[in-house]
Amino acid sequence: MVGSAAVLDIGDDVGALLVRLEDVPPSGELHAEPSGRPSERFHTGVHRRSDDGQSVALALFPSVVAGRYDILDENMQPAATVDVSGGCVQEVDLGAARGPEL
Repeated sequence: MVGSAAVLDIGDDVGALLVRLEDVPPSGELHAEPSGRPSERFHTGVHRRSDDGQSVALALFPSVVAGRYDILDENMQPAATVDVSGGCVQEVDLGAARGPEL
């Protein structure tokens, strides 16, 4: 990423999740939840950033407890499932997602 900086709170059992989308959703937000636990849903903003001279829509969840998460579409249905590990940044490209597991 050029010209952008993010502060991540990761380590031990906490990681981060960076999601690339085709476009910014109408709500301007992306939701995620621990798999099978919709009552623990959380969200973050989706913003356009410059990446190698191209404008891309990105959502950053800067502090996520290690585990399996569903990334939700605009209808609050799972668009992808991702495993987050402590101390790591997991990257997901929803534009490239073709199956339920990433």
